[in-house]
Amino acid sequence: MEIQKMSLFNHFSQKEKTSDITFEDYCQLIRTGGTHLTSVLDARSVIDDAEAYKQAKSKLPLVTASCVTSDSGKTKSDILSLNGLIVIDIDVKKGENEILFDKDENEAFFNLMKNDSFIQAIHKTVSG
Repeated sequence: MEIQKMSLFNHFSQKEKTSDITFEDYCQLIRTGGTHLTSVLDARSVIDDAEAYKQAKSKLPLVTASCVTSDSGKTKSDILSLNGLIVIDIDVKKGENEILFDKDENEAFFNLMKNDSFIQAIHKTVSG
């Protein structure tokens, strides 16, 4: 089986990637919190303050979970290769033009997906 890779960026506004990491490296970062667990918890603590949350989240690392990008960015034109992973991000949202999951529905869906035999990894993002 081919090793699945993705690109890592130190924070949202960083244009140049930090490195490419394997899917296993990514899972290990999620399991342990890496060096960013405190920052994630800090961002979650201000989630109801839109501006503070946006600022806190922008300082967190991000991955291009479905692909490897060139060294120069994370836009569609920077994609060098796809890794075969399908990434689904479902959030509890507030807004009139968005698909809404309330917290109970989100938790129920999360638990349902946890038991799906085709799911390779599942975790909650910064927004929970």
